[in-house]
Amino acid sequence: MLTIQEVGSEILNNEPRQFYVFTGSEYGIKEKYIDILTNHYGKVTSVDSVSELLGLMQKKHFIPLTPQLYVVRYDDEFIRNLGDGSKNEISNTNIVGTIVCIYEDSKSSTKLEKYLSDYTVNIGHVDDKFVFKYLKLDFPNIPDRLISVCVKLGSNYGHSKNIARCMSRCDVNELFELSDYELSELFGANLYTTDSDIKLGFASRNFKQLLDIINKYEGNLDSILYNMMSTLVELEKIHYNKYCESDIRKYSDKWQLEDIYNMFMQIYRELERNRSVNSNISNSLVYLAALTQFRVVPDVEVL
Repeated sequence: MLTIQEVGSEILNNEPRQFYVFTGSEYGIKEKYIDILTNHYGKVTSVDSVSELLGLMQKKHFIPLTPQLYVVRYDDEFIRNLGDGSKNEISNTNIVGTIVCIYEDSKSSTKLEKYLSDYTVNIGHVDDKFVFKYLKLDFPNIPDRLISVCVKLGSNYGHSKNIARCMSRCDVNELFELSDYELSELFGANLYTTDSDIKLGFASRNFKQLLDIINKYEGNLDSILYNMMSTLVELEKIHYNKYCESDIRKYSDKWQLEDIYNMFMQIYRELERNRSVNSNISNSLVYLAALTQFRVVPDVEVL
């Protein structure tokens, strides 16, 4: 089997092979490669039958064929007739240009892997670094940080590309000022919760985002409490050191030292409470999220 790295490198560098079979569910990447190959050759033709196309290439022509891209989608007859001689038939054919065959179902993929492994690449889940690279080629005017958000929000390359396409129609400078969470809300995408999301949501005192994180978080909810405490320690460092580099520095003006101290003690008290049998960590987290909406976070003795 060919790897997606091999095929991607060949196509992006304008050094394509004469024959490829694209299998797998990531249709967006398949179309991306077809677009690049179309630009490379300057012409693309859709064909119904691989066998007829190979037969055309095996004949002598009074007017020589010119190199172009041929795309064959879901040719079931070709799959049924695959056998031990299929690989030699392709390798012995003088293909003028490149033929790309497209399949998606697992049954076809299994048979292609058996008989045409030297020409077949499975384009399923694609590593985020490749999605980022392709989106940068598609949308060179979108900043890297927003491209990264598209990758993070999208379930696959096609989905990420649609988000990037929407971004390209907006004021990119305004989008850049929004948080990842706000971007996910704007483009209707579910944002997988990470420690970084918790940190940014808490530091920005975004009550709605914190509630969403609490509802979606799949790990141990205690981890959110410890993440909050770590964020407060970082905010304190920012207050005392103007040279401290941090991705939450822009939110430091939302926290006075009194807020940081009081919130830290509030979280510590909730941790103690949750050691009891009847504790409810979710209620504690909602309570703490609500405290971020106070102009000054109250002392533990007050609440």
